[in-house]
Amino acid sequence: MIRVLLVDERQETVLAYHAMLMERGYLAEIARSGAEASEKLRTHHWDVVITDLDLEDSNGLRIVAEARRSSPLASIFLLSEYSDLHWALQGIPFGVSGILVRPCNFEQLEASIQQELAKRSYDSRLQEEVALYELLAEMQLDTFDRSSAMEAALKKILPVLRFDAAALFQYESTTQILDLIASIGLPPDVRQVYDQFHLGEGLVGQTAVRERIVLQEDPTGSATMGEPFFLSSGAVPLLHQDRLTGVLALFSRSNRILKPPDLRLLNTAGRQIAHALAQL
Repeated sequence: MIRVLLVDERQETVLAYHAMLMERGYLAEIARSGAEASEKLRTHHWDVVITDLDLEDSNGLRIVAEARRSSPLASIFLLSEYSDLHWALQGIPFGVSGILVRPCNFEQLEASIQQELAKRSYDSRLQEEVALYELLAEMQLDTFDRSSAMEAALKKILPVLRFDAAALFQYESTTQILDLIASIGLPPDVRQVYDQFHLGEGLVGQTAVRERIVLQEDPTGSATMGEPFFLSSGAVPLLHQDRLTGVLALFSRSNRILKPPDLRLLNTAGRQIAHALAQL
């Protein structure tokens, strides 16, 4: 839940914002003075801080600086009269995300919040993609113990990809068979079923033929498997120099809906693992 701190001495305005934010599912709190805002900033983490520029016992720029120290990733907005806009603009070097000029209706306020949160989410996933790329680029494979090396790699990347289990298949072009060479998080009975696939067979074989990410719900027959079971899965083709080297199958205990940043992350993992397999 998104935590929002509203700092404003104007009772009518702050109560209206608070009520509408709570109605939309935000966890909002009110600070009616600079001192109260400072206390709340010290004792809680905030995702969004909205503060009036002109406070009786403080000023909005000071609140911005305190918020940036205590919640460095927070989106911070200044409420300002048009006549004070030149003062509000001084908050930009301190990390102000936006300036809301009074009168500011709730739709404008929420749109600004959502825009900043979406940007922050994208930036976060982009950082994850870079970290994953670096992790896989540094991966050293022991050719004498290929399975252990790849399982160690899968263990590292699963939390970043946000799946619960994975299986890695290497493709043999002469036989058109995909052999399981490493897995993590799969129960023994599922691993046995996923031991080998022919080209075009099942989720893994279809991904190899299509050479693109394929998604599937209830991939392992959860109704009959018992715990742990998986409600959705995805498979990523491993392509090295436009040549299929294998498939990475991923399993989730929830119904995953993959957004563009998720797909980019999976493609990054696929490219790097394909490169590693090509070196074996």
